[in-house]
Amino acid sequence: MKKISFAILLLIFIAPLLFSGCASQESSENSADNISDQPEPVVKKADTLTISKEIPLDGGYSEISTDSKNVKESFSFLKKELSISYPGISLIQVQKAETQIVAGWKILLFCEYIIGDSKKELHFLTAVIYKDLNNNMTLSNLDFNKYP
Repeated sequence: MKKISFAILLLIFIAPLLFSGCASQESSENSADNISDQPEPVVKKADTLTISKEIPLDGGYSEISTDSKNVKESFSFLKKELSISYPGISLIQVQKAETQIVAGWKILLFCEYIIGDSKKELHFLTAVIYKDLNNNMTLSNLDFNKYP
């Protein structure tokens, strides 16, 4: 009984594979005859798309120069904000900057800072400054000791 059941199951699974192979051979033979009558398709090579790192993409962060106007303005704004909230912290420089276009801009700064007069030990922070369409800035995120 088990041998018969196994044989039936085997036929159930193998039969469709055998018949589909025959059908695909017939269709490929017929299609080969039809293809010779048709003109060859024209294939064009796509032009290479290059995106400048200076031009941010909608919806995503793009790296920008640390010397750009937006980065310099954001760094000055961040210095002022930190002097109020964290008077013992002194920002040194922007190591890396990225921007994201939203309804305005998000400028992501990766900065070096020191605490107090300790010029020996550098620390890192990331800050996101939001600049609206009227050029008003707000500090939307600040994360100490984080560096990419």
